[in-house]
Amino acid sequence: DNVTYGYQMHDCWTLLSADCSENPTFAVFMKKDETNKMSLKIQMGGQFVEIKPSGYSMFELTVDGEEVDLDDQESVLYPSKTRVSSGVTESYKFRIHKWDNTFSVEIPLVIMVNYDGTQIQMTTSPFLKGRQCGMCGDFNRNKRFEMMGPQECLLKDGNEMAAAYAWADGETCPEMPECSGAEYSFPEIVNIH
Repeated sequence: DNVTYGYQMHDCWTLLSADCSENPTFAVFMKKDETNKMSLKIQMGGQFVEIKPSGYSMFELTVDGEEVDLDDQESVLYPSKTRVSSGVTESYKFRIHKWDNTFSVEIPLVIMVNYDGTQIQMTTSPFLKGRQCGMCGDFNRNKRFEMMGPQECLLKDGNEMAAAYAWADGETCPEMPECSGAEYSFPEIVNIH
């Protein structure tokens, strides 16, 4: 929905964007690593792609825990693990492509995620309009309720959004913001006359 807000990135996996429909197809997470760069994790069905910085202009790419090395301008297609350097001629569930120091992860007709260690850019299909959730909003073309948390209440700022969408998996994550104050309650805002 083209909304930008500031927040302090933390070292817990945080949901940027996901297909929150009845049959979800993806979830994109990020976290700050020990070098203050960001790591990327994408879940597609039962598979996980993780990319994290491992040095200056170097990255570690894993798919389901298995390390994958890609040359510049090379793609790997899944589930076949076919490697291609030009035109893709076979169908695939998802593709990972490396160009310069940037990776692109694509689920055809669903989402394209570009990542370079310092920023993540996502382009989603119009089919996901209003079905997305996470820090990037719901992709409904309405900026009014962009600070919506997973409990369907409005949050105060980007730091509350990051805390609300943190994936508490045993790490030291920020505390989930409460949805108690009337000034942040989604139902009360919707009922404004």
